[in-house]
Amino acid sequence: MNARIVIDSCYNKNTNVDGSYGVGGIVGIGSLFSRTSVRGCNNEADVRSGYTGCGGIAGSCDTLYVMSCKNYGKITGCASFTENDNENGGIGSGGIAGGAGRSYFYTCNNYGEVTGHTGVGGILGSTCSSAQNGYYNNAMMKSCGNEGSVSGYTSVGGICGEAQFGCYSVYNTGNITALSQSAIAGGIVGNTSVSVVHNAVNSGQVNVASAECIGGIVGKTTWGTLFACQNSGNINANAKYLGGIVALAGSQTVVNYCANFGDIESNGKGYVGGIIGEVGDPREWSVLNTITCIIGGIDCALGIIGPTLAVSGLEYVQEAHRFEFLLQIENWEKIHKVAHVTELVFDAIALAYEWGLKIYELVEFLSVEEFEELMEEIAVQAGEIDTANTEKIKSLRSSATENVVLFSGLNKDVVSSYVGNIESLIETYESADGNIEAINYNLCNERETRAKGVHKFKKALEIVHTVFGCVTLAVSTAAFVASFIAAPGSQPAIAMAFVGGVSTVVGGVNAIAENCDDYQENIVSITQCVNMGEITAESAERVGGIAGHLQQFSFMGDCLNTAQYGGTNGKSAGIAGRSDSQSDLFCCLNLGSKWEEPLVYTSHSTSCKATYFLAEAFPDRVSTAEEPSIKLNNLANKSKYPGSWDFSSAKPVWSVVNKSGEFPVPKHSKMETKCY
Repeated sequence: MNARIVIDSCYNKNTNVDGSYGVGGIVGIGSLFSRTSVRGCNNEADVRSGYTGCGGIAGSCDTLYVMSCKNYGKITGCASFTENDNENGGIGSGGIAGGAGRSYFYTCNNYGEVTGHTGVGGILGSTCSSAQNGYYNNAMMKSCGNEGSVSGYTSVGGICGEAQFGCYSVYNTGNITALSQSAIAGGIVGNTSVSVVHNAVNSGQVNVASAECIGGIVGKTTWGTLFACQNSGNINANAKYLGGIVALAGSQTVVNYCANFGDIESNGKGYVGGIIGEVGDPREWSVLNTITCIIGGIDCALGIIGPTLAVSGLEYVQEAHRFEFLLQIENWEKIHKVAHVTELVFDAIALAYEWGLKIYELVEFLSVEEFEELMEEIAVQAGEIDTANTEKIKSLRSSATENVVLFSGLNKDVVSSYVGNIESLIETYESADGNIEAINYNLCNERETRAKGVHKFKKALEIVHTVFGCVTLAVSTAAFVASFIAAPGSQPAIAMAFVGGVSTVVGGVNAIAENCDDYQENIVSITQCVNMGEITAESAERVGGIAGHLQQFSFMGDCLNTAQYGGTNGKSAGIAGRSDSQSDLFCCLNLGSKWEEPLVYTSHSTSCKATYFLAEAFPDRVSTAEEPSIKLNNLANKSKYPGSWDFSSAKPVWSVVNKSGEFPVPKHSKMETKCY
């Protein structure tokens, strides 16, 4: 414990390594509270473990720093583990490291095949600290790549299997396979509680017979920020959630400037989207919600039969008003809230990611000259690998457009121009520290801006319901008192009955509406994303060119779908398969054909502004104010789009050339300047 080790320039050429736990080509196990630093090491031998912890460089370490390391050997983790094995673990198999605590990887590459059970990745397998509670340590990577196939039971990823995961400039070309019927897998990372994935590219195919979540970049994330990621690997899976970029994302998700070029084929019955399968947390009804709605229904019934009771006898009127009074007594709590308003202020916790290798205590062993010489050598070696990985990513982006199929009359050269826009964005990001800070700040600020909008709407809605509740309570109380005074059957009694009845009905409807309007607070933003891969999903619940299912309060803006739908499922739409209450669609464009609906299949109180579909792709569809179309010969005409489409600012969000067959594509990222 508390040990520190530095390993530099070590090689395992041909000695195969086989063990039960913590098996690595260079390092086996780094104990609890230890710090292991590995630089410039290669493994060319096969590595096999019976159970937990198997990696080409390191088997299982606590705090781990790995720089400029490569693995060429075959990694076989958890080979002896079975589903009924309760004594031995089956977690963590990776091309570079099997399992780790807090870990950092810089300029690392894997070329060998990786297999395992749970938590299997091309670079890192798992950082799981509690499988039962789903707790993970942080894993951060920069300029890493995997080219070997990766397969496992669940939590499988081309770069990382499962972790709180952050990365920049990573790629995967290896094919991904997951075997569990409830598997989670992704082209870059499989299962994450927190994911910050920037400039990640996947071209590996993802093939899964039956699974829970399958994504081209991320399988599942609870809290995620994805920026400038691309997938060109074809996805073939029977999954509940499936997306070209991310399959299932939670309520705190921001996705900006991501693109899918790969074809998607799903045999599952869930949600499928070109960019995202489902985003946001669903609304869950509590027992209290149900009881309140039942009481509201009883209120409505009493309000309707109130006038009849007014002419039937004093005792019935009094009993009815007593019951009504008790039902609405809950509104006193609302009055208390209005009188004593308490504002809760939540401090935002910022996650800071620092890239680089920490080499411990070397100064104690080296002279100043030797130390400076070593630092220069490290910089040169890492710089060469970083440059090679950067060029590899550029090559993968360029080749991603080869299989793109567009609607007849659209110019395919625009696709190459769009890839050029992506490269320009990355160059801008890397050109200055100020640009990096601005973009990352705006990505965080986008989440904060959306949260303020959601909270403002919900507070206004709460005030409206509270006012209605207080008014109906006052009127019901007055009717209750008056029922003791007025004679049965008299005009005042009948008048009070009608007033009380109307008040009761309004109160009941308000109680029901209040529970129905208690929307889930999803802070979700999907902006400037593009799907160009064909989607086929015959049995899916909903299919969307961009998103399969947008939960309540989700926001989608400046997105483009050019892909056609390849199936006959009648529940498909060019932008969103399903969009729930208070979701917003803003300045989106669907140029794909054969979709059942051109924009949204199911829309529940969704705002859809300045969002168009290609008229020629839907010849039988009549353009309306709610679903406007745009003709092929007008696609390149900027004047045909409303002012909310940004073509001409200092850093325009969209770009288009006024030529036949040209169409708008994202230009500058909105995160370069300011948020929506």
